[in-house]
Amino acid sequence: FSSTVAMAATEPMPLQSLVLSQQERYRAAKPLATALTASLGLRGVWLNLAVERAEGFEQLLALLPKIQDAVGVGACRALEQTLNPEAAESPNSTMSAS
Repeated sequence: FSSTVAMAATEPMPLQSLVLSQQERYRAAKPLATALTASLGLRGVWLNLAVERAEGFEQLLALLPKIQDAVGVGACRALEQTLNPEAAESPNSTMSAS
């Protein structure tokens, strides 16, 4: 019994089962958004600057549609899931259409 408890305590929890605050999601998502926009090179310099200026969760979330338009919805899956896991898991996600 105790070895089962010890094993369960050391196994990583799935990301979906974690409840993250908006600040935690912002801190996790900002490097993803920066990497995506930086990958655009000069074509994405203004978008990259907007991501860098985003000072909180709401501002970064508001940039998601622009980032999706620039790099593609598929490339933004991890970013979308980090910012809004519930919407990203939904098959009828409207987040990418906004």
